[in-house]
Amino acid sequence: MLVSSLDHKAHKPITAYLKYQSLLRWVATLDSHTLTAYGEVNMNASNPYCEALGIEVPNLETACRSRDANWYSLLITALLERGEPITLQQAAERLEEAGIARSDQALASLKRCRPARPPVYRDGDLYALDPFDDEADLWAFRLGLMPPKVSLPRVARPDPATLPRP
Repeated sequence: MLVSSLDHKAHKPITAYLKYQSLLRWVATLDSHTLTAYGEVNMNASNPYCEALGIEVPNLETACRSRDANWYSLLITALLERGEPITLQQAAERLEEAGIARSDQALASLKRCRPARPPVYRDGDLYALDPFDDEADLWAFRLGLMPPKVSLPRVARPDPATLPRP
């Protein structure tokens, strides 16, 4: 059926159908994260970064309280929290949501912290985390997200009752 360009009512069902198909294609691309009704990322979804490191999904609000927290570590935490590559603008907006800094201040600080160094890699505007890099383990440990790989040896002290008296 050929629709004339003057018949706008006939275009509405076609336009709605195309928008619906576009929405279905977009939803199909959401593989590891599902969005809730409020647009927040569902943390129960699989997170490839955290799975590779063997850690729980961190929370930016609690990671900022670490004594080793700096702008670079907060970027790493935002990447771990999201589980996929993000732009610095998205990281700055997440830092603002966490109440750490205003978005414009956070973006300027993230740009100054040399963000494209291991374990974070830049691909265009996107920054991604390499969870198999040794630095990723180190940062996860420094932020308190991972226990130490080697435990401290226990010092064997003799019982004071068995020591000879002078």
